[in-house]
Amino acid sequence: MPVRPVEEFINGFEAGILAAEVEATLITRYINTFSPEGSPWNSPNAAAEIAAGMVREHGADVFFPVAGASAIGVYNFVMKQGRYAIGVDSDQDYLAEGHILTSVMKHLDVAVESLIGEIVEGRFRSGDHHYDLANGGVGLSPMHYTRELIPEAVLERLEELRQLIIAGDIEIPAVQ
Repeated sequence: MPVRPVEEFINGFEAGILAAEVEATLITRYINTFSPEGSPWNSPNAAAEIAAGMVREHGADVFFPVAGASAIGVYNFVMKQGRYAIGVDSDQDYLAEGHILTSVMKHLDVAVESLIGEIVEGRFRSGDHHYDLANGGVGLSPMHYTRELIPEAVLERLEELRQLIIAGDIEIPAVQ
């Protein structure tokens, strides 16, 4: 559903498409508008139906299901259809080996370790704590099952973009 964290993922994905400089179209669908009576975070069948419709209507070939457990429906769909997905929040590559290109990971372990360290050292301050590429708070999965599918030039470009983001040369679009 269109809530801030989901919109942030979508903005980042769209910025990635633009940075890749490839001809691609971002198509966004929300489970709560497709299946209002179900839970947007736990409706794998609805998510799979949405993915199938996106293939029929638009020829979609890569899916980025920012939808909690609903993503399982998309992962099952891409395995059956020979398409690809990108995982969300944790390393989900194993859920559809060879079909999840990578996962956008929140390294909560980094946040927990950092905050505990601040508490132990007496430096902790209440408020927002920001975790990003520079401090290891987010990143991509190791691509255990798909790295060989991705051309070396693409992997090099990903690293170049990562460094540009860390350096502040690329601004990540914010949700207003």
